[in-house]
Amino acid sequence: MLATCSTTCLLACFCCFLLAAFVAQIELMFERFEQINGTGIAECNVRVRKFNRTTASLLGNVTVKVELDNSFQGIMKLYHSPLGNNQFVWYPFKIGPMGVCDFTRNIWPDFYDHYVNYVKNLPEVGECPVRARTSIVRDFILDGKRAIRSIPEGLWKVQFWLTNDEESVVTEVYVKVYKDGYFLR
Repeated sequence: MLATCSTTCLLACFCCFLLAAFVAQIELMFERFEQINGTGIAECNVRVRKFNRTTASLLGNVTVKVELDNSFQGIMKLYHSPLGNNQFVWYPFKIGPMGVCDFTRNIWPDFYDHYVNYVKNLPEVGECPVRARTSIVRDFILDGKRAIRSIPEGLWKVQFWLTNDEESVVTEVYVKVYKDGYFLR
C-alpha cells in the first residue's frame, strides 16, 4: 500500500512494500514515481535515483497540505506488464477503500519500523487525524528478501488513490521485478 501524501506518497510506497511482500527470491527496483493529480491535498516531489550500479531508490519530499482523517479513503490497484513494455493488465489484487485513521491504527504498525529508517517526519502509529506535514524520503530501497513467491517478473504499476468527497490524489509507482541474482550475471 508506501498515511499523508506524506500519506499519499507513503501509502504508495507502502503499496510497493506490499508488492514486495508477495514475491520471494526476487530483486525489486523502482522505475518511476508520478503524482497524477491532487496538488490541493498534497505535493509529492519524489523521484527515482540511481543509488548504485544495481539499485534505484526514492528520494525527495512529500508535503501534505491538509489534515487527513477517515473522510479520506485510500485505494490501491496493481497492474502488470509481463514484457516490461508498459502494456499493463489489471492484476486481480487491490486494497481499499480504507480510511486514513483506520490505516494508521490497523496496518501502519506492521510497516512503521521499516519506513522510519528511510522517511523523516512520518505519521505516528495510530495518529488520527494525520496532521499536515512535510516528510523527507531518503534513499528508500525495496527489499526483495521480504517477499513470497506468487507475483511474476515484469514491470508493475502500483496505483494509489487517496480521495474524499471533493478531491483525489493519485500516485503511480513503477517497480521492476527481477529473478534473484539477475544483476550478478
